[in-house]
Amino acid sequence: MAEKTCKRMSLLKLAEERASLKKKQEEQKQKQQLDSVPYLPKECVSNILIRLPIESLQRTRFVCKPWYSIIKSPTFIRDNLDRAEKVWIFLSPVEEEVLRGWDDQDSRFRENPNTFSVEKKLLELNSVYFPLIEPLTKYAIKYMVLVNGKSVIRDYNATCLGMIRASCDGLIVVDNVLKKGELVIMNPVTRELDTLPLGTIYPPHHESYGLVNCGPRGYKLVHLFLDES
Repeated sequence: MAEKTCKRMSLLKLAEERASLKKKQEEQKQKQQLDSVPYLPKECVSNILIRLPIESLQRTRFVCKPWYSIIKSPTFIRDNLDRAEKVWIFLSPVEEEVLRGWDDQDSRFRENPNTFSVEKKLLELNSVYFPLIEPLTKYAIKYMVLVNGKSVIRDYNATCLGMIRASCDGLIVVDNVLKKGELVIMNPVTRELDTLPLGTIYPPHHESYGLVNCGPRGYKLVHLFLDES
């Protein structure tokens, strides 16, 4: 009996030693793989990422935490806007489908996993439920760029319910349909957005907006409206 117990303990010890050896071999292999990859300073990685096209940039931000941190940094966003090619941003109705009725309010906020919704993001930031809003058309945010002298239409994989009021250097200002009179400024590449405070409310056909690059001071939004009083 004692001999069997001793034999079992020996087998258990042997199994533990093999598992420990295998773990050490795997750790050593991983270390060798890491050592074979040259270290790149953060500035070099940023300089590489900033040269990627919009579609690639949206995907690569999820490769690893350091890349995500770089792409989300204010410095990278500013440099990306400075280098951005001039594009014409416009809205295109999603499948030309007008969202009607009140029976399924959250349907207009549903998107494919890779599609960004301005309104859904605003709801998440404000931690509120889907509000009751008037039936609206959902728009895809797209842009047109010249490639070898020909116009090419591409997609930001983002949607909104409000109209574009102004744009500059790739930034766009759209209506916030969740709060009348409020505007949203957005970078469709990094998908960063922020709400602008309520201003003077006028009928849409009596007002217009302009977004201006003020250099180191950032951007300014100009509101023009007709005061009939």
